[in-house]
Amino acid sequence: MPIFLSRNPLRVVMNISTEDDWLIVEQHRDPELNKIIKEMHNSGNAYPEYEIENNILKFKDNFNGKLKLKKVVPLSYQWSLINTYHDALKHMGWEKTLAKLKDNFWFPKMSSTVRYFIEHCIVCKTMKGPSGATQSRLFPIEKIPEPFHTIHIDISGKLSGTASQKEYVFVAIDAYTKFVILQHVKSNSQSSALKHLQEIVFLFGAPKRIIVDGDGAFISHYKTYCERYGIELHRCAGYASRRNGQVERVMRIIKNGLTVIKNTEKSHWEKSLGTLQLAINCTISKTTKQTPIELLTGKRGSVPPELLNIIDEYNERINPETLRAVVLDGMTEQAEKDKNRYNKGKAKVKRFDKGEYVLLKEPPRLGTKLSPKYDGPYEIKKVLPHDRYEIRKSNQRGRSKKVCHEHLRSAPMFGVQNNVAVSAMVRDHQHQSDEVDED
Repeated sequence: MPIFLSRNPLRVVMNISTEDDWLIVEQHRDPELNKIIKEMHNSGNAYPEYEIENNILKFKDNFNGKLKLKKVVPLSYQWSLINTYHDALKHMGWEKTLAKLKDNFWFPKMSSTVRYFIEHCIVCKTMKGPSGATQSRLFPIEKIPEPFHTIHIDISGKLSGTASQKEYVFVAIDAYTKFVILQHVKSNSQSSALKHLQEIVFLFGAPKRIIVDGDGAFISHYKTYCERYGIELHRCAGYASRRNGQVERVMRIIKNGLTVIKNTEKSHWEKSLGTLQLAINCTISKTTKQTPIELLTGKRGSVPPELLNIIDEYNERINPETLRAVVLDGMTEQAEKDKNRYNKGKAKVKRFDKGEYVLLKEPPRLGTKLSPKYDGPYEIKKVLPHDRYEIRKSNQRGRSKKVCHEHLRSAPMFGVQNNVAVSAMVRDHQHQSDEVDED
């Protein structure tokens, strides 16, 4: 469709009048334009940049050395005109809408006004996906050199099974050693998630902090259990995989490994889960430069040459304190590299304030390619650390949600149809815009 329109410019049919009757009326209703028209009737040379043709006030626009008369659009008429052209162009961007309008019309601050109105078009806001650089930043979690101080937990999506008998993998990762625990589960319910957390606590003791995503399996039951054991429960914003990146990386390894096992071995993948867990825990981590099992147990394993000086040769064990200091330095350095790499090329985050209204990006898995891309409006109830917000539907129905900045966009402002509000908003918008207006 865009290609067709660019090659076949639309003959926009104005729903107001094909003979500009209403434009003439609105020009005379506008105090400033009416004054110009009267003075031009009395003295033809009063305003050399204008001309009256067929009772319509027109502006003499000199573009690329060619003079063209364009109809002057009064303030009260601008919204209807922009809206009509924008609809006819099937909600193309502001630049294409502006170019089409400029063929026949003129009004002051035309670029800024057209851009402002289209930025608040509810159809474009809800139906179109985001464009340009993502407003997003990475905030690495503080590294504590202590095994099972912080653990990341998640449950995979359905891996196999019938509609009534689904199968998943419960994944827990120690943030420091990168030690992985994989458990086969037949339900992703709250009780199932809590049961497997209890097994970890019975084995390693209660951690200081647990990081989970916003999944329902980790909400009420986990919260009560964590409060009882003095565990800080950190819930990541929904649909932001980077927030729980430790688990997401392991999830990719698990899915790839289980796919190979399922298609090359006769036994059920559940029986090979322990083997896969051992393989992960015996593989040197890119971040720590050690195997998870070696960092956790302190036993000497396949130690790189540069770490030989911290080996206790008497009992063939690694000095845990020295090793942890070395590993922490490596983890901190890697986290800084990851942060810089992620933030590079991202747009500057323009934070929302409490009380603002926004639209929430719909997860791709919940719709089709032609479904609306955003839902709302939502109200910002709380501004949280690390570019996150607590939002709730503007009608105050349903639960609040924790979301990250990149999944929000400002809600359109219907007040732009008010003429007084329009001029004030456009003026304010011009100060914030990087655009150089040449009209």
